[in-house]
Amino acid sequence: MKIETTAGALHAALKTVKPAVQNWCVVPVLQCVLFDRNNVYATDLDFQIRTTFAATKAEGRAAVLFKPLCSILGCLPKEANISLTAGSKGGPAVLRYAEGECEIPTLEAPDFPLFEKSPDTVCDIENAGELVPALATALSCASTEETRYYLNGVHLHTLDNGTVRAVATDGHRMACVDTGATGALPANVIIPTFAVRAMVDLGALKRLTLDSKNRLWAAYPGVTLAAKLIDGTFPDYRRVIPDADKVAGAVEFDRFALSRAVGRLHALKGRDRRAVHLCFDDRHVALALSHVLDEARGRELVPLERCEGLDGLPDAVSISVDYFRDMLSVFKKSPTLRMAIVDAGGPIRFTGHDDKVLYVQMPMHGADSSYARGAFDILRPATQEAA
Repeated sequence: MKIETTAGALHAALKTVKPAVQNWCVVPVLQCVLFDRNNVYATDLDFQIRTTFAATKAEGRAAVLFKPLCSILGCLPKEANISLTAGSKGGPAVLRYAEGECEIPTLEAPDFPLFEKSPDTVCDIENAGELVPALATALSCASTEETRYYLNGVHLHTLDNGTVRAVATDGHRMACVDTGATGALPANVIIPTFAVRAMVDLGALKRLTLDSKNRLWAAYPGVTLAAKLIDGTFPDYRRVIPDADKVAGAVEFDRFALSRAVGRLHALKGRDRRAVHLCFDDRHVALALSHVLDEARGRELVPLERCEGLDGLPDAVSISVDYFRDMLSVFKKSPTLRMAIVDAGGPIRFTGHDDKVLYVQMPMHGADSSYARGAFDILRPATQEAA
């Protein structure tokens, strides 16, 4: 193998495939990248990334250890001319640049495992680029528990109108994101978390297909990502979505004002897992951080944009302050946020101004309204004076 290019071009290609490189594993070849002319591949056996790079000369194949090669290229000027050569009978690859050279271990190229695309395409998604922001939004709710492995990713399925919805849940919260992408997806398409992160980082998705081997193929400009889908059954998430027609009470916030209030309470939470208690009147919501001995606490008063069915709202609602902050980041492009409650202990619906994103949050037990309600008497006069 012989490659002649610039340090910047080769380094950029290596950074692109880095998510698929194993830092440590029992299979040494998975710590390598495969060069095949001006293509470079990386895989961890569950997903693979291939990209191309500009080169004045690129011939032959070799599997080169990733980490030292990427590290030394990062130390060179981007415009520096380099050459990378490796013999066909093993031995180290030699990287030469103006100031010196280094030797990097290689392994046999035929031992490098590559995904082979099945000729049978099960599904071809149209407007696939619409999926990337939806995947990024849903990913925040994906589970990290290995016992329920089928929740360790984002589920895609086709709605009755032919569009694709992205769904993720960890059992405590759930995000459902409608997209403009269309396609007749098979049942139980679950993209693993690590593949979703890579797909989001790669940006402008051009095409997405599924093959008969339960694998996903995503095409980007100059990059191809392939990933095994999770072999499992995603639960019927629609059963836990509160019926919008049976809402007992609902309130609407200025999302920016609510985000600032929750952000300040989150700054006080310390290391403990703590909740935010919410209480309502017809014009405000009072938020208070749950009490933990010898820890800071605080409360905030946020004006409501709208209140519907105040009598149907519970005395207090408790939500994890971490989950609350994550949920607000999901709606960062929405000026308003609507919170709808069906019953006191049931899941809570959150929607933005366009209803493309539905967020369902399970409340925490033990809601305490006493400290939060004190905000109405103490903070409301100051709020009215400021107005």
